[in-house]
Amino acid sequence: MPHVLNEFGRSTSAPVTVTVTEQAGGDVFAITGLADRYQAGETIDLRFTGVTLGDGHQAYWLVRPAGETTDYYSVVGDRYTRDATVSLDGAQIKVQILAGNKVLRETGYRTLQVDGPGIGTGESITLTGIHDSCHVRDPARVPVEHRALD
Repeated sequence: MPHVLNEFGRSTSAPVTVTVTEQAGGDVFAITGLADRYQAGETIDLRFTGVTLGDGHQAYWLVRPAGETTDYYSVVGDRYTRDATVSLDGAQIKVQILAGNKVLRETGYRTLQVDGPGIGTGESITLTGIHDSCHVRDPARVPVEHRALD
């Protein structure tokens, strides 16, 4: 008579953090150049390290405004450079490496901290007509509404 030999109980172990680099001892894929805080009017100049773009690969910088759950593609390229405005205070930024529409790698989010007298606060706008699903480089016509400007 056969015996059941594969009786077992649940087994769990503590999570383990793994750091993957492109080359042994190389830089970790990360955003560099981020200051602890910016003053409105200063220049934010960010880059990424730890990855070499292959043929057909592009780096996309995504920004998630403070208090929002949706990112938007801000810049394509190896740098994110713009004036710091208080409208960016608390926003999160990350980099994705894409081949076509496929995300190959992405950094974690980093938070932008901007203080200042409201220089370049921007205007609140309302976008309508955005489809639930879009693809990079798809043309889109989107009506924009905002208060009357002084």
